Amino acid sequence: MKAQKYSKEGKLISEIELPSALFESKLSVASIYEAIKAENANLRSGNHATKTRSMVSGGGKKP
Repeated sequence: MKAQKYSKEGKLISEIELPSALFESKLSVASIYEAIKAENANLRSGNHATKTRSMVSGGGKKP
């Protein structure tokens, strides 16, 4: 399969021959999902926190 390479101005520079093995393989939806999920997990900052007993107010019996 041939792919065309363009410059920033939109002019054709050259054609590149791509290996057909890239396009003949079957896609695995599960592996694509896992890759996207891993990428999104790595983008998160990871600063979550849970409240301890001293941070929680109330929750006792009504006086």
